[in-house]
Amino acid sequence: MSKFLDLTGVTYLWGKAKAYFATKTHTHTAATTSTDGMLSAADKTKLDGIADNANNYTHPNHTAAAAGFYKVTVDTLGHVTKATKVAKSDITGLGIPESDTKYSPMTGASATVAGAQGLVPAPEAGKQAAFLKGDGTWAVPENTTYQEATTTKAGLLSAADKTTINNLPTTYAKKTDISGVYKFKGSVASQSKLPQSATAGDVYNVEDSGMNYAWDGDSWDSLGGVIEIDAITNSEIDAICV
Repeated sequence: MSKFLDLTGVTYLWGKAKAYFATKTHTHTAATTSTDGMLSAADKTKLDGIADNANNYTHPNHTAAAAGFYKVTVDTLGHVTKATKVAKSDITGLGIPESDTKYSPMTGASATVAGAQGLVPAPEAGKQAAFLKGDGTWAVPENTTYQEATTTKAGLLSAADKTTINNLPTTYAKKTDISGVYKFKGSVASQSKLPQSATAGDVYNVEDSGMNYAWDGDSWDSLGGVIEIDAITNSEIDAICV
């Protein structure tokens, strides 16, 4: 038996449909580099900040150049935009001589003529121990032998003299140390003839008394004189022994 849908049924069915398709509250997570999801506000801001055709870059093309010595032109982006072969004028323009510099051999000096600078002459075989002389030749220096020094001629210090030097005392009397040493100046006839003043240490012999006098800085100081000693006689002994 067939059935029909009346108005009441249609109303009921429409209510069921609206309830089934009603808007429901739900959330979605933001996308990551490994998981799909919603576009975040921060990523949206980044996308909006990218200029149109930002990655639309085409590397410039330039004429290829074979290997060589070139002058290059570089643009503001660091690209080599032009390569021009270096000409001889470019090199000489830098101050580099146009041709090789050639040097002449040196000229040796003589007793009357000065030598001239230049290339050193090549030493011959067997001259490995030689030295270049001022006259431009290679020669072995003469064997220089020195004799020992003598009292009249300079020379090497002998081992014996070195030993003597090593054995010398390390300290010596200074002039100031011996300024007070007595110094004999001569003789005068009598004490009254002695000088009124002298240098400390000056000594004079007084002839009439046989005394020696030394100047002490202020006056003459007696150092002693001649003493005569006679042998005692027997009678003098007898006179004592009574």
